[in-house]
Amino acid sequence: MVSGLAWQARPRRYQATVRLSSTGPVNVEIWDDNDDKLLARQMLPGTDGIERITVPVDATVSYRSHLFAGWGPFRADFISPPAGQRLELRVWSPGRETVHVYGATLTAPEPPAR
Repeated sequence: MVSGLAWQARPRRYQATVRLSSTGPVNVEIWDDNDDKLLARQMLPGTDGIERITVPVDATVSYRSHLFAGWGPFRADFISPPAGQRLELRVWSPGRETVHVYGATLTAPEPPAR
């Protein structure tokens, strides 16, 4: 499993692109880590060599970060998290396949020309 590929982003639509190879089934997922919400998933049966996969991501809803403030008499006040939301790309396989991730990007598509 690959995790930790994350970006701090404003609420909007994005395209997540990952270059990978896999000998069997593999999942590409984009999560909003602020509220642990799955935003997009693409399942692949495997690849023939290195492939570039692009997944549309609807991240237009802004979820608030949940900060643990303590328990009982032990409380803490933390500074506010950075603006926006933390979007994470996860690549994982349900079996014993060999999966290689060569790179990942998160981009906002250009608005259509008028």
